[in-house]
Order: sequence, then structure tokens, then C-alpha cells
Amino acid sequence: INVVDTTAPTFTVPADVTIECDQDANDLTLTGDVTDEADNCDSGLEATYSDAVADGNCANESVITRTWSLTDDCGNTATLVQTINVVDTTAPTFTVPADVTIECDQDANDLTLTGDVTDEADNCDSGLEATYSDAVADGNCANESVITRTWSLTDDCGNTATLVQTINVVDTTAPTFTVPADVTIECDQDANDLTLTGDVTDEADNCDSGLEATYSDAVADGNCANESVITRTWSVTDDCGNTATLVQTINIVDTTAPTFTVPADVTIECDQDANDLTLTGDVTDEADNCDSGLEATYSDAVADGNCANESVITRTWSVTDDCGNTATLVQTINVVDTTAPTFTVPADVTIECDQDANNLTLTGDVTDEADNCDSSLEATYSDAVADGNCANESVITRTWSLTDDCGNTATLVQTINVVDTTAPVIDTNATDIIVECDGSGNNGEIENWLNNNGGAVASDNCGAITWTNDYNGAQSDCSAPVTVTFTATDACGNSSTTTASYAIQDTTAPSIDTTSANLTVECDGAGNVDDLNDWLTNNGGAIASDDCSAITWTNDFTKLADACGATGSATVTFTATDGCGNSSTTTAIFTIVDTTAPTFTVPADVTIECDQDANDLTLTGDVTDEADNCDSGLEATYSDAVADGNCANESVITRTWSVTDDCGNTATLVQTINIVDTTAPTFTVPADVTIECDQDANDLTLTGDVTDEADNCDSSLEATYSDAVADGNCANESVITRTWSVTDDCGNTATLVQTINIVDTTAPTFTVPADVTIECDQDANDLTLTGDVTDEADNCDSSLEATYSDAVADGNCANESVITRTWSLTDDCGNTVTLVQTINIVDTTAPIIVGDFETTIDVSCSDIPEVPELVFEDACSSDITVEFNESNDSNDGLEDYSITRSWTVTDECGNEAIYTQIVNVNVESTFTGYDTELCIDDLAIDLFDLLSGDYDSNGVWEVVSGNATLDGSIFDPATADLGDYIFTYTVANGPCPSTVEVMITVHDDCIVLPCGAEDVVISKAVTPNGDQWNEFFTITGVEDCGFTIELQIFNRWGAKIYENFNYQNDWNGTASKASIGRSDKVPSGTYYYIINIKGSNGLQLKPFTGPIYIGTK
Repeated sequence: INVVDTTAPTFTVPADVTIECDQDANDLTLTGDVTDEADNCDSGLEATYSDAVADGNCANESVITRTWSLTDDCGNTATLVQTINVVDTTAPTFTVPADVTIECDQDANDLTLTGDVTDEADNCDSGLEATYSDAVADGNCANESVITRTWSLTDDCGNTATLVQTINVVDTTAPTFTVPADVTIECDQDANDLTLTGDVTDEADNCDSGLEATYSDAVADGNCANESVITRTWSVTDDCGNTATLVQTINIVDTTAPTFTVPADVTIECDQDANDLTLTGDVTDEADNCDSGLEATYSDAVADGNCANESVITRTWSVTDDCGNTATLVQTINVVDTTAPTFTVPADVTIECDQDANNLTLTGDVTDEADNCDSSLEATYSDAVADGNCANESVITRTWSLTDDCGNTATLVQTINVVDTTAPVIDTNATDIIVECDGSGNNGEIENWLNNNGGAVASDNCGAITWTNDYNGAQSDCSAPVTVTFTATDACGNSSTTTASYAIQDTTAPSIDTTSANLTVECDGAGNVDDLNDWLTNNGGAIASDDCSAITWTNDFTKLADACGATGSATVTFTATDGCGNSSTTTAIFTIVDTTAPTFTVPADVTIECDQDANDLTLTGDVTDEADNCDSGLEATYSDAVADGNCANESVITRTWSVTDDCGNTATLVQTINIVDTTAPTFTVPADVTIECDQDANDLTLTGDVTDEADNCDSSLEATYSDAVADGNCANESVITRTWSVTDDCGNTATLVQTINIVDTTAPTFTVPADVTIECDQDANDLTLTGDVTDEADNCDSSLEATYSDAVADGNCANESVITRTWSLTDDCGNTVTLVQTINIVDTTAPIIVGDFETTIDVSCSDIPEVPELVFEDACSSDITVEFNESNDSNDGLEDYSITRSWTVTDECGNEAIYTQIVNVNVESTFTGYDTELCIDDLAIDLFDLLSGDYDSNGVWEVVSGNATLDGSIFDPATADLGDYIFTYTVANGPCPSTVEVMITVHDDCIVLPCGAEDVVISKAVTPNGDQWNEFFTITGVEDCGFTIELQIFNRWGAKIYENFNYQNDWNGTASKASIGRSDKVPSGTYYYIINIKGSNGLQLKPFTGPIYIGTK
């Protein structure tokens, strides 16, 4: 007995494992150890391993293939492999630079300004360098932005750390520009047309481009209603609200007369009102460059026209504006008479041909002649006559005319239809006539009677008469008299009738010219009806005649006397009768005979099986077409003579068939019948059957067997089969074609086919995952969340995997839905099972704020930040509703206050979050005041001139010390006593409520200077010819008043040719680009000046305007 050990040990290899690259792969507490070593003979075995290391997906990763081995004492070894994946999944670390604010013209990519990352670190890699990408969001204004700088640090295995730094880019510098020069324009010129008044063209800003200066106008009254002085304050504000302002003066004057369009010359009727401006035309477009609501007036001069009712009106229209400028235009109105008279034409009328068309009581007259100017007019007419529809009818076209004293004529047409509708009158009626038949139709007598209209006489009121009648030929059949209607018709088809009758008598019988003849015919079995009817219809060949009327033939035939079969005879009398009942007769005999034998078709020779009955005529054939010319219902008979065939079961029968008719005529024919044995056995093939693929197709208890083998001669036969197998519709299906065979002793074989279908119709099975609810930002296709099918099974297939399709329906809100997940599992033969899982996707998370958000801010009132443009995001909604509210607890005093800002954000599913920011405002004054002294004789002062800084001009001035009266912000020292006066200016509203105090000392140490408008002396002419007289345009008389003189000079077209805002009496006609003439001087002529004289204390004299003559030749 040899005892051997050939069985290797067994053990379970540790599961594949993944560790970090900084973990020890030889630490079996991490990677796993073999603990179940076993052997059939040995104990105390210990598995060992060896490692093969391959590169991983990146520098710090690898794949260790660990081969474990276990060997028993007989050298039987088992080996199993474990895979250890060494990975690097730890991201680097770094410190993001602090948030920073820079100016918009500083480079955000200059990391010396914005900060850089300097402490990159990683658990595995060294020498890493952080990078960044910027997302720029709009700031509080166009030049400001918020850069969200995302710093990223990625190690060699793609592990990335990201941190965010915020860089605020701001703009705090105001723009600059040059204000347009002061200008004078006409009042109908558009002060907003900057091509006239001047525009700012040099707007500049440290950050913005494309800035456009805007302006606001303050308008003061000019010298008259349509004149004014516009103080235009220009402002340029950059996109961040930094503003620069300058002032321009625009003088508006009015020198233009009104305009209007005179109504067109017009012609009206003499009965129209020339003062009806809806007829003659009105002025509707009175216009003035300055005034509105002007209304033109007119005066008329009337001259005679071409006749008494005509005239010519010369209408002078005038329009004068509020400044006395007048425009005058002339319109001519011609008054004429061109209107024709009117009347009503008589209605169209129809009269009889014997009535008088000129009798206006019949045809109608004009009775309502009328004219706009004349009276007593009388209409006249003329007639045009056209033929009517017949000789006695006509159509009269009557043209009526009416002419007034000015030759205006009206014509209208009346139609008079002259008709004939009266029928002729029968004066004598037609009379009846009776004549004896003459054999020729009695035509002469009847024609005479017809031509004489039966003796009738008629007459007509308008014309000749035409006679007609309805005679339709003579009759001689002794019927009732024939009625004839005679009609008298006039030329227009009107007719009257009279009626009479005629009659013809006949008493002579017809003559038999040829007697009837006998007729014998061969029997046709149907009574020889055609032969009989032809003989009777032909009256047996008889012929008769009559002189007066047609002949009617009759006979007394009833039936034939019977003989053999269908033969027989009859004696017939034929009668000829004329139209008046006179008759003659003749007699003959009709006979039917039968001499023809019957006919039939013998059955064809036939071969039948030995087990068939030779007397079964359904097999051997029968005579079915026995026929005879005379008899019906004949039946053929037969007799058989039998001879032996080729074998015991075979024979030959000679069958003689005979048919005899009722008159003894006979026909005979022969048929041969061969009896043979050629019939194969029979059996019933098992029915086609379908079985499952796991059933035995050779089990005849399943598939069926043959049990009824039979043969016409043999017994004890047994069927056999053979199978042919074809592929089915799928891997587990097939089709077996089973051929069954049975053969008798004479070699006759029967074969039948059975089909056996092997099918797979059993569907797989599985368990559908449970219904689940997930958030809208979770992935419904993540089966670790929603569940997967894990127990797919099938009776035939393995390794099936369930699949699914989703139908998504709306949920309760925009971000919610209901997924109906239909799981399907189909085997290789297409058997499918489906189950349904419901996944409810809900949104229960409110939106969150993106970026930094300061909940509390401490600021001064002048630095209150704008409401931040917060950005919110939602896990699912793109349409987030943000409701902002702002309130403050200021009581309009001067104390510090707080502003509460709240944002209520709601997503599409109604999830709501509220974010609140508190701005604590420190109130501090933004402006100051200073004191001054005034002489009691000084002009009034505007207290705003004593303020400096940024202040709101809508505050309130109050007197807090001294008995003084203020007119708004104006203080007049002339109304006050000597002494000190203290005033306060308080701005209670706005972000910075403030108050400031100023003091004015009123004294009487006054210096009286000639500083009034009446003291100003202005040059009337300038003649710069070198004679030292009037060399310059001068403004004198107020040199000691500390005034600044602003001068503008315009040419007669309104172009500014000179301007100086601190004029020193030094202009001598020097030319500018707006003038023409010599290159250095303006042309001689009249020019216009505007002078503004302003004092340093706010005093300003009313502007001076006027003409000045410049003589430069």
C-alpha cells in the first residue's frame, strides 16, 4: 500500500486593497494577511509572499502584485495573487493672500500689490507653485469691480487645493472738462442744440473714456417776455459718481416776425356765405418763433363779377405777434353761379299702342322745377322713338330739359314703353262638320273646312290677324268626332280661340284576299311556341284589305290537342275587323310531330380502387345530360359485363348505357371501368407541438406518437420518423422538422411532417430597488444613492444585467420632480420583466450668498456705502427672487443712527433665507461757515456765500441772535440795526444732518462808490484808425467798485466774434474765426454786445445789451 500526498494546501488570499503612498505596503495590518492556511496532511503551515511593483497612474502611485505561496511538507504548493494599489489622493496646502483694495488704474496682476502665495506644501511633492484664475464681477460702478481670485495648487497626481482671495478695484477721482463760452441765440433757436450754444468736447477722466458732460439750466427773465438768460451748469460725472461742474451763460433774444399760410384762392357759389371760413379757408398754421396761440384776422374789399350774382372779394389776412411784428397776405374769393336747376323726371311708364304718348296726363309731367337763383322755370322735352318687341310696340326715350338764366342746364330721361297686350275678338265662332268615308280620307271637304277656319270670324284693335289650327289629320276608325281649335293671333302674339269638330262614317266589312294555310313542325319539346306564335301573328298567312280604315286581326286559338310526348295539333279561325267594327274570317290547322331519337353523353372510362363500389355512380360516372327534342325527364339505364383484371383484386367492367323517348326513339353508348389497387396507407401525424428548451424532444409522451396507421388492403403497419433540427429565434430555441413514414406491402408509402418548436418563454426575475427621495442637486443616475438591482436571475441565461429608463414628471415646484424609473431585465430570447421604482426629487435648501458679506459696517455719514450688489446662488434654482428692504432709526436729528438692510432670498420652491447688514452711521458736518462785516448801506447778501464745503442747499436758515429778518437766504443790512447778527444753517434731511453758525457785523463806516447801473458808461462806436479817439470798446464809471466785467460781442447773424470774462477795455475790433473781412479786423458794421458786471460780494448788475458800430476802414 503506497500512501502519498499529492494535494496542495489551501488558503484564502487577502482581498485587493488600496493604500496611500505614504503608508507601508509591508504592514500586513494595512494590506491583509493569510490566516486560514490548511492542508489535508500538514498543520502549522505559514503562507509567504513576493511582490512585483509596476508604475501607477502618476509619479507617486504604483501597483504591487503580491503573490502568496503555501507549500506542504511534500512540496505541494498553492499560489494566489493579491493586488495592492498605492495611490496619492491628498491635496497640497497653502495660505491664500489677504483680501485687498486697489485703484482701478492699478494692475491687479501685480502680485506685489495684491499678494502672492509663498507657503505651498504637499505630503509627497516639493517645488509646487500656486496659480490663480480670476472671475471679475461688477463693482458698485462701471470702473469698479470685485475680482474673485481663485488660487489653485495641484500636486503631481492631480490632487488640487483651491482658496479664494477678493480684490476690490475702486475709482475715487473726478473727471475734468472745459465749459463752452457764453453765447447769444434767438428765442426760436433750441438752447439745447449744442451746435448753437456750444458743447463740452474734452471730457477726460483717469479711468473712464467716452464720458459725456450733461447740464442743467436755470432760466431768468430777459428784457421782454420772449427773452431770457440761461445759466447753464455743466456737470461731468464718471461711472463711479465723481463729479466736476462749470457754468455757461446763454442769452436768448427775440427779433423775428410771425409766419402763416394764407388760404388758397377759392371760388364759391353765389348762395354760399363768403364769411363761412369752412368754405373759403381759414389760417390754421399761425406760427411764431416765440409766441403761441396767435390768431390771424382779415378785412374784405368787394368788386363786381361778370353778372349780377357774381363778385370778386379781395381778402387781406394779418397776423401780429406779441412783439408787434406783423405779417400780411392776400386771398382772392371768386363768387360765381355754376349750379344747374333741378327737377324730378316723370317715372317711366307703359301705355297701350292705341293710347296718345303726348297726353301728359297719361305719361307724366315735370311739376317741381327749382334753381338756386332763378324762379318760374318750365321744363321741356324731346322724344326719340325705337322699335319695340313687335310691330305694334315701341320705346319712346323722352329727354326732359331745364335751363336757368345763366345757361346752366339739367337734363333727365324718361322711358315710355308702348305695348300691345289686347287679344283679338272672335266675332263669329267655328261650326261642326260630318262626312261619309270615301276611301281617300275625305281630304277635300276637311281642307275647305279648315281653310275657312270652320266659318269663324275675328277682329283686332291694333293690326292684322293670323289664323292657325291644331288639326292633326283625318281619322276613319269610327271613333268620336275629332275637335279642332282655331286660333286668331295679332302681330304681338295676343290670341283668342274658337272650337268645332269633324266626323267620318264607315259601314263596309274588310275583304279576305288570301286565306290562312295549315302548318306541320318537328317537336322541340317546348311546345314549338315560336313556330306557333309566328303562324298566329302572321294570321296563318291570310291577307285582308279595307277602303276606309286599318284592319285589326284576331284568332280563337286556346291550346293544342295532346299526342305522344309534347306533340299535338289545333284548328284556328282568323278574323279581320276594320275601324268601324265590320269583320271577315278564314280557318287553318297547326300540327307538332316527333321523329328524332334522344341524345346523351356516356360517362368517361374510369379507373377505381378495388375497395370502391363500381355501382357508386358518384365514382364511376353517371349520365346527366339526357336530352330529347320533344321529351323531358328522360333517365339513362345501364347493364354491365365483367372481365378479370391483372390480379385478383382487379377487373374490367363493360357498361352499356341506353335512353328511349316517349315516342319510342332509342340511343345506346358503352363505358369501360378498370378496378385497380394504388392507394398508399394512411395515418394521422402528431400535432405540431411547442416544448420548453429543457424538455426531451424524443419523449413521445411530450411530442406525440402515430397510433392510427391504416391501409385499404394491409393491416398491422407501424409508422417511423426522422428529425431535421434548425436554429430557432434565439440561442436556446430550435425547430425540429419530424418526418413520419408508413409503407404498405405493395410499396405505397405515406409521409407526413410534424413540427416541434423548442422555445424559451420564461422571463427573468429581479428585485426592484425601493422608492427613494433625494435632493434636486443629487444625481438621480448615481445608483449608490437611488439603489441598483443586484439579484438578476433567469431559468436559462446567466450574467444578466438590469437596465432602466426614466419618465420625469413635474413636482410641486420648478426644481422638484418625480422620476418613474422602469427597470427592465431581458434574457437572450427577449423575455422581459419590468418593475417600477419611484424617485422623488425635492428641493428643501434655501439659496446662499456668494462671496464675503459684511454684516456690520461702521462709517461716517459722508461715506455711507452703496447697497452691495449681492450675488446669491441656489443648488437648483436659476430664478432666485431677491426682496431688498432698507430702514433706519434716524429721527431727523443730528445724532448717530443705524441703517438696517435686509435681503430676503427665495428659490423657485419657496425655500427662504434672510441676510441682514447693519450700517452704523457717525454723523459729522461736511461744511463750515465764516463771519463777515457789512456796511449798513451795502447791498443784500446771500448767506450761502458765507458757507464752504459740501452742503445741501435745501436746508433752513434761522436767526439765532439779533433782530433781523431773512428773505430765504438773503440778508439786507439796510433793514437791520448796527450790531452783530448770528445765523444758523441746518440740514436736517439727508445722510449727514448738520448745522453751522455764521456771524455778520453791521456797521456804519460806509464808503459810497458810484456802483449802480446808472453809473455805467458804454462806448457807442469803435474806430481803431490810430487817431486816439474811440480806439477801443470801453466800459467805464465803476472802476472803483471792484467789479469784474464779462463781455461778449456778436455779429448780425448771431455769431460770437469776441468774448472775455475779465474785460480790461482793450478790444479794438480784432477779428476772430466767426467774422469776415480783413485778416486782422472785423468788417465795418453794426454789432451787438452783452455785458455782465459782477462784484466779489455776490452783487451783480442786470446785464447790459445793445448795438455798437465798428468802423475799421
